[in-house]
Amino acid sequence: MKLLFLLFFTFTLGFTQENWMISFYGVNPPNNSGLESFDFSPITNSKNYETQEISNYAFNIHRKVGNDFLIGLIFKQFSHEINQKVEKEYLTAGLSFLYQSDLSFLKSYYIGLECLLTSNRKNQIIANSSSSKKSSYRMKFGKRFKVGHIWGMGLSYAPEFIYTMSTEKFKSSSSLTTRKNSFQIELIKFDLFF
Repeated sequence: MKLLFLLFFTFTLGFTQENWMISFYGVNPPNNSGLESFDFSPITNSKNYETQEISNYAFNIHRKVGNDFLIGLIFKQFSHEINQKVEKEYLTAGLSFLYQSDLSFLKSYYIGLECLLTSNRKNQIIANSSSSKKSSYRMKFGKRFKVGHIWGMGLSYAPEFIYTMSTEKFKSSSSLTTRKNSFQIELIKFDLFF
C-alpha cells in the first residue's frame, strides 16, 4: 500500500502543475498516531496477556477541473482489536466537491460539499452491540492563505467552517435510526497542491 502511494505521488509530482490537492487536518485521529485525513499507521501493542492491534489508514486527493472546481475522493479505515476481537472498526468512503472564488488556488475563498458513507462493524467485546451504516453530508466554507512552495509544491493554510448532517441506521432487532447535526471549526488544516 505504501509503495503504491509513493509511486502514484512520484508520478503525479513530475507531470502536473498544481492540478492535484491533498488536505491535511484532524490532529486527533482515533489512535492518536497521525492525522485524521492522511495517515498510514499500523500499531501493535502487547501488555501482560492483552494484545492490541490498531490501524488507521486515511487518504484524500482532489483533482482540479476547469478554473474553479476541485473533485475529490476520501477514504478512511480504522480498526482496533483486543486479543483478536473487534472493539471498533469502520470504513468510510466518499466524494468531495469544492468551488473557489479565485483563479489562484493557493489564496482563495472556497465552499464545498462532502458526501460520505460509513460502515461500522459490530463490537465483539461489548454484548448487545450492533453494526451500523451512516451517511453524512458536510458543507464547508473556508479561506486559503498562501504559505509558500515546498519542493515545488504549493502549500496553503486553510481554516474552515463545517456543518455536518448525518443519519445512522443500526442493524439490530429495533432497527434504530439516529440523526445528528453538528458545527465545527477546523483551525489546523493545510492544503498541498502539486
